[in-house]
Amino acid sequence: MSAQVMMLVGRPPSWAEDLVELIGQEPYVDCLPVETLADARQFLDIILPDLILVYADGLVNPDDTGSELLTQDDAEPQVVDFCKQLRQSPHLSTEKHRPIIIIHSENTTEQTRLRYMIEGADDTLNQAMSVEELRVRLLVQIRRNLEMLSNPVTRLPNLDIANRVLQRWINLYAIEPERTWALGLIRVDNLNVYEEVYGEMATGQVLSTITQLLAGLVHPPDFLGHATETNTLIMITPAKKIERVAQLLCRQFEEAAPQFYSATDRKRGYLVAQDDYRVSRRVPLMSLSMGLVHHAGQAYTNYKQAFAEATHLASLAQRSVSNNWISETAKLAGNTDNTAIPTKETPHVLVVEPDDALAFLLQSTLEMQGFTVDWAQNAPKALEYATATPPTLVLMDVVLEGGTAHDDAPEGWQLCQTLKTVHPAATVIMLATIHDRHKAMQSGADIYLPKPFELIALLNTVDQITNA
Repeated sequence: MSAQVMMLVGRPPSWAEDLVELIGQEPYVDCLPVETLADARQFLDIILPDLILVYADGLVNPDDTGSELLTQDDAEPQVVDFCKQLRQSPHLSTEKHRPIIIIHSENTTEQTRLRYMIEGADDTLNQAMSVEELRVRLLVQIRRNLEMLSNPVTRLPNLDIANRVLQRWINLYAIEPERTWALGLIRVDNLNVYEEVYGEMATGQVLSTITQLLAGLVHPPDFLGHATETNTLIMITPAKKIERVAQLLCRQFEEAAPQFYSATDRKRGYLVAQDDYRVSRRVPLMSLSMGLVHHAGQAYTNYKQAFAEATHLASLAQRSVSNNWISETAKLAGNTDNTAIPTKETPHVLVVEPDDALAFLLQSTLEMQGFTVDWAQNAPKALEYATATPPTLVLMDVVLEGGTAHDDAPEGWQLCQTLKTVHPAATVIMLATIHDRHKAMQSGADIYLPKPFELIALLNTVDQITNA
């Protein structure tokens, strides 16, 4: 169903008989008409309506087999109780705000109208208006709700609305299995670093572009949302189309992404981020990581379960440096090549450091942290260790045994290039005596930390790498 659902309770007066059809023409709004308050209560926790309209003079008497309408005297206390129950009962966490509007006849007293509002109604309207005015008033309520709960950059509904929409799809699938559903979480990886380099306006343009790409692939009543203040977009569609959407989005973003970077960064193929400890890190260019789940996966009964699994799959997809998506379908089919979590081995660290005292400090500290550590003072010894035991992490200075900070250190630069060529999966941290960040990154270093440095800065960096 659409992003917004109106529940219309009671038989509409003759002048409003076309209301359902008129509202149904809006691409993001659906209508659910019911005749009794009992029916409304029954469907309330299934449909999770965003707005409830009650025709106070059009309520059907559930006890009358002839479907006669309740009298005004009988309807008034029932409408009051209905409003009170909706405001006082504990709601799902998805129920942040749900307007209740009462339509009444022209002879309804002021006392009755005020009572409706005191007990929980947001507004009361009389039958003197036209159906067009009523339609516009209802859509204004819906629009206000969307504007209050939408991301200011992409204009997409936020997580509160997405939670409600997904729960609605899950509920409907339980009673109508032909209404399949699928959830996709779309993360923009390394967007925070991009914002540090290019600024907030450029970052907003990235998100707006991805939103436009998605809007060309997913159309109402399918849902698009944006988890507020994060780099994650949300889509909810029928299950049969979500993998195709993911595939096309990856392809389109790959074509669009280069325009967001300068010629220099495009050619270099990465950005450089620096933290408060002067640690410079090579960061890949932006990519998309998507986690896809659907009705045929786990026995989903609420949106939290589906979001948790989609988040997990998106994290697995993030291990690739390119645009990637992982679907629950692969797990169900027994193909777990993309989704299996490898067993963690003890990280092996190679320290290439000519200073005996610093090397001993690094080796002893890292061993106390549970790492296995080899120490080399020169390039030949470093390559010997790396050949015998491929390193997970390399800590190296570009100035090796016998060199000075005044040298151009060709042996050190070459060693860095060789290690990254032979062991591309290893992370190289350059503990640089020669303060040339650009040359360090060109030589293959993933992280640059100029000497002298704080040991806590290095240990924090090592921890981030080994626990990623």
